Amino acid sequence: MKSETLIEKGYRNLKKAIISGEFCPGQSLPQRRIAERFGITTITAREIFRKLEHDGLIEIEPKWGVKICDLDIAELEGRYIVREALEGMAARIVAKKINSQKAEELIKLASEVDKKFESDRINQVNLIKLHYDLHMKIAIESGCRKLVENIERLNLQYMFWHNTVKVDNSWHKKNRNWHTRLVKSIIEGDPDKAEAMMRKHVRVGFKLEMSEFNLTKTSSPSVIDGKLTEESR
Repeated sequence: MKSETLIEKGYRNLKKAIISGEFCPGQSLPQRRIAERFGITTITAREIFRKLEHDGLIEIEPKWGVKICDLDIAELEGRYIVREALEGMAARIVAKKINSQKAEELIKLASEVDKKFESDRINQVNLIKLHYDLHMKIAIESGCRKLVENIERLNLQYMFWHNTVKVDNSWHKKNRNWHTRLVKSIIEGDPDKAEAMMRKHVRVGFKLEMSEFNLTKTSSPSVIDGKLTEESR
C-alpha cells in the first residue's frame, strides 16, 4: 500500500478538523501555526491550503492570509441550487442501473441515517458523517466521476456548516423514514420519480438549514422558494 505524503496526511487531518467544527466560520488560519500543529513546513501548509480552497472550505486572501469560509446566505443558496441539480441527475442515473445488491446497501444505510436523525440522543459528528456517506454512495453508484467530484465538494461544505451548529431533529421526528423514502424512490427504477424526489429532498434540506442557522432569506424570487410544509408532502 502506498504511504501518504506529508501533503496528503496534512490535508486529510486539517480537513477533518474543519469539517468536525473545530474552527468557526470566518476564523483565521495562520500558516505558521498550522505548520507547527501538523509538523510540516509552511510550504507544505500552502499546498494543503490550496487543496482546501478547491474544496470550498477555506478562502485564501492575498495580503490577508487564510480563513475558514463564512456562512453567507447568497453563497449557501447558490450551492444548494447546484446541489439539487447534480444530486437530482445522480439519482436519475442510479435509478436506471442499480442492481438488487446495491439497492439493499442503500436501503440499509438510509435506515441507519433515519434512526440517528430520529433519535433522542444525537452524536452530531457521527450523524452528519453518516448522512454524507449516504449521499456520496448514491453519487458513486451513478458511475460518473465528474458528478461524484462536484457532489463531494458540496457535501463537504454541508458537513462543515452543520457541525458548527446544533442539529434540530424535530422535523425528522415528524417526518419519519425521510431518507429511506428517498432511496426507495430511486431503487424503484423510475428515473423521473427518482430525480423529482431527490430534488425535493435537497430543497427541504435547504429550508431546514436556513432555519438552523437562523438566517432570513431575501425577498427576491428563487428557484428553490416554497414553504417547507409544501416540500415535505
